[in-house]
Amino acid sequence: MVWQATADRFVAYFDMLGFKDFSYRHSHDKVLDRMEQMRHGVMQINGRHDPDSEEPNRLKATVFSDSVLVVSEDISQESADEIIIATQWLMYYFISHEILAKGAIAAGRFTANFEESTFCGRPLIDAYLLQEELVACAAILHHSAERAIDNACGTGAEVVKPRRIPVALRDGLINHCVVVWRVAQTPAQARQQVEKLYNVVSGRSRRYVDNTLAYMKEQFDEQAAVVETGTEPS
Repeated sequence: MVWQATADRFVAYFDMLGFKDFSYRHSHDKVLDRMEQMRHGVMQINGRHDPDSEEPNRLKATVFSDSVLVVSEDISQESADEIIIATQWLMYYFISHEILAKGAIAAGRFTANFEESTFCGRPLIDAYLLQEELVACAAILHHSAERAIDNACGTGAEVVKPRRIPVALRDGLINHCVVVWRVAQTPAQARQQVEKLYNVVSGRSRRYVDNTLAYMKEQFDEQAAVVETGTEPS
């Protein structure tokens, strides 16, 4: 695969909450350990591809300061599926390591030149601004990403695109496609994992944990309804 520096692609942006405060309160070595921990999780996206496989690795990722960027090769159905899976993995990894994080996925024309560390384009701005509105540890889809998935997948979009549910933004609960990150965990195990984040923050910052548990309940209740009735919830 020849990676094109500029292309129409999916762009996922993640922000680590409280990193500046963490940097002030802990030693440089502790901060470096946290950065390495983040990098280890992110680099697994780059390293998961089998070089002997004929299937291309459609994603590239990088870490800068307290932010993570993941970009796809294009806006095909395969790339949509891979960036959703990568987002699931990252949110699972962050939360399981007691790192409060939030993110968003957008789509559009974007330059991602990893050799020269040049990253620019509207999707990054869209993803950044949307995650700024989030008041939960979650990853959600910008409408540009929803539209790109619909265009790429057609009637099969719902197979790839996460369900829209109410999630906490600054102006209240607003319906967005929220990526289900619990991977192989049961609902109870995932809740226990999130509840450990109460040991990381106090005061108003705990609203992120509260709001995370709230949207997870919405997701789990809907999934339980599907299993019980065999039909999608209305």
